[in-house]
Amino acid sequence: TSLTQEWRVIHEDGSEFPGETHPSWLALRTGKEIRNVTAGIFNPQKKDFVWVNINAIPEFRAGEDKPYQVFVTMHDITDRKLAEAALQESEEKFRLLMENCPDLIIVQNPNGLATFISGQTEAVVGHPAHRFEGKGFPDIIHPGDLDRVQEKYVQIVDGGEELLDFEYRIIDGDGGVRWVSHTARQILKDGKTSGIQSNIRNITKRKQAEEALRRSDERVRDSLDKLIEGCQIVGFDWRFLYLNDSAACQGRKPK
Repeated sequence: TSLTQEWRVIHEDGSEFPGETHPSWLALRTGKEIRNVTAGIFNPQKKDFVWVNINAIPEFRAGEDKPYQVFVTMHDITDRKLAEAALQESEEKFRLLMENCPDLIIVQNPNGLATFISGQTEAVVGHPAHRFEGKGFPDIIHPGDLDRVQEKYVQIVDGGEELLDFEYRIIDGDGGVRWVSHTARQILKDGKTSGIQSNIRNITKRKQAEEALRRSDERVRDSLDKLIEGCQIVGFDWRFLYLNDSAACQGRKPK
């Protein structure tokens, strides 16, 4: 019986299920129905627990208010429990992946409304995630880039194109400008577009470094152009990479 030591039963959280608290004994003592109790029963042959859903219905003799027996049903729900455990493990892995991914990951429906947003929203675009729940993103895109971003989105949804490292500007929560790199592809279901998955990365520091390098190059070239002496830069293949005006006037020309 469920009160013997060989009859090992556990709750869903893995804790022991004492025999005196089993549905059949509770129904017998209280005279009340006990329904939809989940328990794991150890199966010595399988050396593992079988999960069951238990219902205990007390039965009474005519004129008596105490039950004389209990009608118990147990339905095997092991497959369902294993599926739930596998789903929970998969969701945990997905959660850890999302939390440790530096990119902002977004899933949008074909209308452009966000149905999933990962936890990197503020780090990447400078806005809290709840600002975009069930909404679109056009209002944070820099006005100077909005048309080409919308054009690309249409190409993804209608043309099935994949977006790869598409760079544009956005406006963050403080009104500042950030650069992002956007990769996106269709999510297909039964051959039809059910949504768009996007990976968005903050590349502001890289763009700032590129701009600083460009300005530095311009200053160097401007200084060299103003030199009275001829100045030339030659590559490893002995081709001229740069000639200032003075060198050009001396008849030197890039090969």
